[in-house]
Order: sequence, then C-alpha cells, then structure tokens
Amino acid sequence: MKEKIESLYDAIWPQGAPKREMRCSHCGRINRLDVGKAALMMEQCRCGECGDLMFRRKEEPLTGLRANSYQHPLDRSSLSALRSIPAVSQVLKRFMGEIGEKPLRYQVLASSIQCGEDQFPELYTQLQQACTRLGIDQVPTLFLSQSPVINASTFGSEEPVIVVHSALLDHLDDAGVSTVLGHELGHVHSEHSTFKLLATLLMHGGMRFGGWPQLLATPLRMALQKWSRCAELTADRAGLLASRSLEASIRVLVRMAGGYSEGVRRRTNMNIAAFIKQARQLKTAENDSWMDGFFASIVTLNRSHPFTAWRLLMLIEWVEEGNFLDLLLVNPAMEPEKKD
Repeated sequence: MKEKIESLYDAIWPQGAPKREMRCSHCGRINRLDVGKAALMMEQCRCGECGDLMFRRKEEPLTGLRANSYQHPLDRSSLSALRSIPAVSQVLKRFMGEIGEKPLRYQVLASSIQCGEDQFPELYTQLQQACTRLGIDQVPTLFLSQSPVINASTFGSEEPVIVVHSALLDHLDDAGVSTVLGHELGHVHSEHSTFKLLATLLMHGGMRFGGWPQLLATPLRMALQKWSRCAELTADRAGLLASRSLEASIRVLVRMAGGYSEGVRRRTNMNIAAFIKQARQLKTAENDSWMDGFFASIVTLNRSHPFTAWRLLMLIEWVEEGNFLDLLLVNPAMEPEKKD
C-alpha cells in the first residue's frame, strides 16, 4: 500500500507537492504539511504537537456542508453571467411550466431499474454513504440503466433522480463508483438540475420557444453550455469529497478518457503519470501559444462537459491551492476561510 501511494504521489507531483501551513483543531499548533501526502494519506496525518488526527476519517460526515463551500469560481461567475441575460427567468418559467421533468421521469421508470433495499442494495448503500459524507439528508431516487458508456446523470429539482449507466459497474471499483455518485450529488446539492436540463434540450434542439426570437435563444444556449462546463468542475469537487480518495477521482477521469474495457485491460495498464504529463503539456501549449488557446476555446463551445485533461488539472489544483483540506479538518473551531 505504501509503495502504491508513493507511486501515485510521484505521478502527480514529480517535482514534489507544495507545502502549506494548517492549524490543528485540537491543540491549535500550526503544522507545515506536504499537500500531496496529506491528501493521499489523510487518515494517517497527525499533529506534530498533540499527535491527534488532523483530518476527518473517510466515513465521517461533513455535517452542515454548503454547496458554495466547494463551488468552483468559474461555476459561480458563469452562473452569474447566465442569469444576467435578459428574459432568462421568463424562459425558465415557461420551460418548467410546459415541459418540466415529467418526460424524463417517465422514461427512466419505463426503461431502467430503480435501486433500493430490495434491488441492487449494494449500489443504493453506496449512494447513502456518499450522501452521509457530503452531509446531504435527502437521498435521491437511484436508477440503473443499461449502457456501454461510462456515465451517469441527474435531474429533478424537488425530487432528485440519479441515473447510473451499467458500464460504470463494469469499469470502476467501489471507490470509483462512490466518486461518480458524489459527482452527481454535487449537481443535486448545488441545484444545477434545472439549468442542466435546459442546456441539454437546447443543445439537441429539443425545445422550441414558439415566438421567442432566435437571437435570444442563441446567446442563451451558448451561456448555458459555458455554465454547464463550469458546473462540472464543482461536481468533480463533490465527487472527491464523497470518496475522500484522490486516486479514485483521478482514475475515474483517466478511464473516462481511454475506457477500461476488456480489450484495454488486456493490452496495457493505464499509466496515470503519463496522462497527467499529457494534460500538463496541453496546458503549457495553451498558455504559450495564443493560437492553441484560441482553438481550445472554439472546440469547447458546443460541449456540455470540459475536456477530461482540464478536469484532471483543475481537481489537482483545488487540492494544492483550494480549500479541499480545510473542509476535511477534524471539527474545525470555525468555518474554514473560503479559497477558490
């Protein structure tokens, strides 16, 4: 186990992880921690003064956690820009009044398997555990849907529903599944559902506004797509908080990029270090060349999700510079300062 963690540490931080000072919630001593070791070995990280654990154990809930405590700043800013578009509130009101979520609820009830204590209880238990870790009281309705694509989705503002594709159970271990369930719970917790559904329908041309001018629909669609990509970054953070495993969160993203079918497993083992290096090379190219940066912006315009490499680096950046570790401190005396 130690060798595995050291190998992962070297893969993520080949030059060593950054250091930061954190106060022990028990005795108040300031400890200078290696961020990588703290994130990967959280349940072994103890205060140098009193010897008590610095961070919560994996099963300890984040009671009272607010979604804006882990909201990505791009999600916050793009949502603000979306709401500033003229007539967006009227569009949403008409959308919910005329269409709403009823067709989706009917579809999953008719074509998927509802999970609970008497049907796929193991998967339902994982969802309950993820809710507990995130401090979420209402457990969404869970469905399992037959699909070869590694994916999951959520909808429903008042009565949230999570749909898990069967491929997830083929390609991910329990920690990976918990990460994905936590990701979907992040959408629920952050109340993304209505805007997400509207973005999906607009992208696929599944909604008509009747007399609404096309000039209004186009900027709304573009703004929704941009926000949707940013909202995924918030949900990725929730997935990490739910699984409490940076390794699982990274492996989920790597397998989403390259798959994990039998043929893939037979030919190679996914090399996390190589993929992280690939992602960092991409970021360097975008930063160093205005042309690469321009193309990166263009090719994402009609995407509802950010590219996997970007999501990976954003998650690592949150661990290094954001409030991930602060949120998991043992019984902090005061709410940790918000850091994006």
